[in-house]
Amino acid sequence: MEKILLNHHAGVVLPYYADEEGILHFIMEEKSEDYKPPYFDNGLNFIGGNWMAQDNSPRGTIDREVKEEFRRTPEALESLNSLLGGEKFLEREAEVQSHEDVAAVENIQHFGETISKMMRHCADYVVEVHPPIRKEVLRYGVSVFLKKLREYESDWMGEILAEYGGKLTTDNINRGSRIVSVTLDDINSQNKKFAWGYDIILNRVLFGDGGFLIGRNYEPGVIRTLSLVSVSPMELPKKKDSNPDEGPSYEEIEAAGYSYKKTR
Repeated sequence: MEKILLNHHAGVVLPYYADEEGILHFIMEEKSEDYKPPYFDNGLNFIGGNWMAQDNSPRGTIDREVKEEFRRTPEALESLNSLLGGEKFLEREAEVQSHEDVAAVENIQHFGETISKMMRHCADYVVEVHPPIRKEVLRYGVSVFLKKLREYESDWMGEILAEYGGKLTTDNINRGSRIVSVTLDDINSQNKKFAWGYDIILNRVLFGDGGFLIGRNYEPGVIRTLSLVSVSPMELPKKKDSNPDEGPSYEEIEAAGYSYKKTR
């Protein structure tokens, strides 16, 4: 079998809850207005990040990213331009700096802990980002996890989002993004953009991949998806005698026929 070459791999989590009317609310990151316009500016993104050397699995990548972004552990400075092969993708890179009082840090840390507990693996995808977003096609892997919020968790998280204006993560502070709660109606009625193909991924998650919300009708999903990004399922064997909520390891992904330009 010929190896499928990927640039890197992302691990992301989508926290969600249904309100008393059955309307789904999603917790996502909304990028800043200068994040790769006119394609990804103000785009919605799942929470998480890209692998690093110490990560053994996409689940491990999410755990590390959430701890770093939500102040549990110190964060190493990462360059997106470097990750994407040296192409100047963003004009403004981040500087790791944040100055909050003790109460704010505790609230932010608890927000991150709430997101990362009891996630379940949903699906793994290959994402292709086509020109003119980049000069050349970028192909990378992403593993999606889901976090169903309890009512008291969603209520508390809504209060925190309002109190801090969505400015919770180090990326929010340094790159001008924010954490938001959105519904499908918000997305479609306000014609909200997505970054990195997460509009297509959200539709795939809503309509069956990973057994998410089977038997519920959320048509039409995200109506206006970005055509310059394509998403396809990763072909990974099902593991025997293992916890399906944990998802694959990077070693298992590579054993299934995928290889990476960027080493962890």
